[in-house]
Amino acid sequence: MCAASGARGAPRRGYARPDTPNPRRPVATYDRFLKLRKHAGKVDPQRLFASFLELVEALGWRVSAICRLWASDVDLARTKAAPHGRIRKREENDKERVEIWVPLSAAARAALEWVLSSRQVVGDVWLFPAPRRPAQPWSRHHAKDLLDRATAAAKLEPLAGGDFHRFRRKWVTERKHLPLADVAAAGGWKTVQTLEQSYARADSETMLAVVTEPRKLREAK
Repeated sequence: MCAASGARGAPRRGYARPDTPNPRRPVATYDRFLKLRKHAGKVDPQRLFASFLELVEALGWRVSAICRLWASDVDLARTKAAPHGRIRKREENDKERVEIWVPLSAAARAALEWVLSSRQVVGDVWLFPAPRRPAQPWSRHHAKDLLDRATAAAKLEPLAGGDFHRFRRKWVTERKHLPLADVAAAGGWKTVQTLEQSYARADSETMLAVVTEPRKLREAK
């Protein structure tokens, strides 16, 4: 009998890892966000997690990019293109190496104003400093720990897999009626293919619109 090579369950060298036919990709809801937001201040001694959650809900970015925001990444000047100000996602803080300024929503601006005023910070200073090492930003592990605490405090059933990615899928699904190129750019995807394959999800409301709101193709007159 041949000895098994590698750890049990690990793919053998030279063979492709098999695709998972039904990967776990849960999607959060806005109602779940509101319940978590209500308890966010109770689980974070720094009292920053509520504002952090607002940015997660509003921006659709990877959590690591939000953890590593500087005060200098926030521009609260109101313009026609960005009536609530704008925020920068730096290339070095993004998995796909995308750097972009994105307009803020009213809710995101309010969250950032609270963080900036409460911490009295400007310039290249972390918005979310690590509790015991303020020279370093929050890690995604710390953010996930706060999410788990808020989930327990709100007495919500944990969603299997994905932690903050479930909110990113929510962000995409809520914007399916908008041009994919713009959704991908604002959320930090280089291509719409990744967005469609891993984050966009079908929902009953949109499927109903698909079958009841067609634009009939007519003969040219």
